[in-house]
Amino acid sequence: MKIAVCDDELTVREQVSDIIKTYFDERKRNAELTLYESGRKMIEDEEAYDIIFLDIEMPEINGIETAEALRKWDVRSKIIYLTNYSNFKSHAYKVHAFDYLCKPIKEEEIYAVLNEAVRYLEEAEVSPEIFFKPASRSRSSLRQAAARPSS
Repeated sequence: MKIAVCDDELTVREQVSDIIKTYFDERKRNAELTLYESGRKMIEDEEAYDIIFLDIEMPEINGIETAEALRKWDVRSKIIYLTNYSNFKSHAYKVHAFDYLCKPIKEEEIYAVLNEAVRYLEEAEVSPEIFFKPASRSRSSLRQAAARPSS
């Protein structure tokens, strides 16, 4: 699982990355973690991630603008906003944010959102044939069956 943490505050990046590492270590699962101090750098890397923890208030380009740019080529990633401000929620969901966590960051909140995001991503990996099974009858046999009087 590829995860990015983008926050201009070093302490937040380190705290969130430590929680993520512990979460995946406890479950004996692999996670590739990349840290960014700016949205601009994240956009320039053009790297796709499964999960992105993204600060909203950052200098130069904020988290909403970062997500808008990322969504132009990456619609699959689960974006989880980290912020000190609750007044950005409506903007956050316009870029299809998965969740919105307020700082200070709490380990149990990160664990809960990771549980949900991982579950969604794993369910998305299910083969599409399960959802789109071919019809066992042809259209003409369905029309014939519909035309027969019921008993």
